[in-house]
Amino acid sequence: MTHPRTAATAIAVVVLVAGCTSPAADDGNGSTSSNPPAAGAPGAQVTTGPTGGRTPGPGPGAAPGKAPTPASEVPAPTSARTGLPPPTTPAVVRLRLPLPANASARGKVVPGFPATIVPVPPRATIVNSSVTGQNTRLQVGLVAISASRPADVVAFYRAALGGAGFAEKPVPAADGTVATSFVRGGDGVVVSVRTAQGGGSQISVAGTLVAG
Repeated sequence: MTHPRTAATAIAVVVLVAGCTSPAADDGNGSTSSNPPAAGAPGAQVTTGPTGGRTPGPGPGAAPGKAPTPASEVPAPTSARTGLPPPTTPAVVRLRLPLPANASARGKVVPGFPATIVPVPPRATIVNSSVTGQNTRLQVGLVAISASRPADVVAFYRAALGGAGFAEKPVPAADGTVATSFVRGGDGVVVSVRTAQGGGSQISVAGTLVAG
């Protein structure tokens, strides 16, 4: 006959063992799995790296065997173009001796005109031009017609002369005309621009340059 204390001890052992054993998870298709779901985002796979660490795999929707493509940099916006191409005048050019011979011309730029210092707008129609020298001073004059707007012509000379070290200063002008003075040491250039008949701009340039 079994001793009552022995039977009670056996029942306690059976209950303890049953409590430590969890049932297998049912996946809804009649099969069970005893592995817990991986940690991290839903559907993410976990692989073991070379050092034994856990490395997150691609999430749902990622193409197998393809690495994610890095985002490309957004290009910087470009500046708006004016009606004239940028001037090609070097940063600093000064008048040198000997001065050109006094001359004037109609319909073209006169020989000896210092266009590297006082540029002529591209595609402009020349009405007249002149150079007059005395000692170390050279007076220059230019009248031209451009298809560009007055604001574009002013911007052209501002970029060319300002980039060569001339300081800009507005000066009084007749109605409908924009006049700007550019000064650099003993050099001075005044550019006057107004709307031409039929559109475009009429340009008048007068200046004095000192050879150094």
